[in-house]
Amino acid sequence: MKRWMAVFVGLVCGLLLVSGFGYAQGVSIVGKVQYFYPLDKDFLDIYGGGLSFGGELGISLFGRVDLWLGAAVFQRKGELTFTKEETILWIYPVSAGLRFRLTRGAVQPYLGAGVGYFLYRESNVIGDVEKQAVGLVSRGGLHFYITRGFLIDLFFEYSTCKITPADFSVNIGGITGGLALGFVF
Repeated sequence: MKRWMAVFVGLVCGLLLVSGFGYAQGVSIVGKVQYFYPLDKDFLDIYGGGLSFGGELGISLFGRVDLWLGAAVFQRKGELTFTKEETILWIYPVSAGLRFRLTRGAVQPYLGAGVGYFLYRESNVIGDVEKQAVGLVSRGGLHFYITRGFLIDLFFEYSTCKITPADFSVNIGGITGGLALGFVF
């Protein structure tokens, strides 16, 4: 599954780069380290929050408006409620949206909104569950342009996505905050 997610993200990124965005004022590619804090109480009780890793492609469309496409992976171990046997969770959010940079210059605060495709996978002795759903993503942060081609991004993100892995519904979204380092072309 990881291979298919990487192929999907790579294809979308490649298509965006070659499909008419040549008039873009800049392209950024960043790697992200972030902390994910789930907002669903049951989800939080079983798995808690933790580190997540990902990447993002940004394309300046016009003025201070950017298109962004990002992907991440969150993996945690937990326990089944009654038997206490190990269960492993993976969440792969792939999101895209528009970002508006509030100012120009070396430090640029921004706000953005978009949609996310969330792949949920849980594995334990009972079996494997794999679900996918579409959710909403909003974000804000600060871009620091250290040199002409180097970018530091401090960001916060809120996401919401409801899935039904069994006979109950759970929100696999939450609050994410982190740091991204990358390059601007």
